[in-house]
Amino acid sequence: FAGIGLVVLELLAVMSRGDIAGLFAGLQEGDATSTHSLAVIAIGLLLLIDGAARLLRTNAAPKAPEQPQVQQPPAAPKVVASPPDVPNGAEVVNLLSLFQEKGRLIDFLMEDIATYSDAQVAGAARVVHQGCSSVVKDYFRIVPVHQGTEGEAITVERQVSPRTFRLVGHVRGEPPFTGKVLHRGWRASEVKLPKLSAAEGADIIAPAEVEL
Repeated sequence: FAGIGLVVLELLAVMSRGDIAGLFAGLQEGDATSTHSLAVIAIGLLLLIDGAARLLRTNAAPKAPEQPQVQQPPAAPKVVASPPDVPNGAEVVNLLSLFQEKGRLIDFLMEDIATYSDAQVAGAARVVHQGCSSVVKDYFRIVPVHQGTEGEAITVERQVSPRTFRLVGHVRGEPPFTGKVLHRGWRASEVKLPKLSAAEGADIIAPAEVEL
C-alpha cells in the first residue's frame, strides 16, 4: 500500500501543476524530472496491481475446513462382581445355627424325650436355656410391647394394630375395648444378626462331625 500512496501523491502533484501533457512532452525531450515522475507512477501502478492480485488470491483461497472435535468415549464402567445370591430363608437357618451352636437347641428339639425322666429333661433344658439366652442377648434387643405390668387394666383404642395387642376372651362390639393385661408381649427394638458371606452351605444348621 506504500506504492499506492506514492502513485496518488505523484498524480496529485502533476495534476496540481496542470501539466500532464507537459509531463509526456518532457519525457520525449529527455527531461529528468518528467522521467522521474513517470518512473514513480509506473512503479506505484505495478505495486498497486501486485497488491490487488495478492488480495484476490487471499480472498479466493479456500479456508481449511475446521477439524471436528473428537469426543473421547466415556470410560467403561468398572465391573463389580455381584455377591452370590443367598437362598430364601438363609437368615433363618443361620439363626437356628447360632441356637444350635450355643444351646444345642436343634439336638434337644429333634430328640425323642419321651423315654427320659423329668430330671434328665430338666437338666438338658437348663443347658439349652443358658445357650439360647446368650444368643438372644447377643443379637437382639428385646423389650416389652406393653410397658406396664401384667394384671393391670388397659384400654385398647381403635387405631392400635392387631399385631401389637391380641384380644382374647369375649370380644364384642367396636373398640375401644377395656380389659386386663395377661402378657406384656415382646418386640425386637434392634437386630444385629451377622451377615451371610457365602451362599454355599447356607442350608446347613450344623455340620456333621467326624472324629479322626
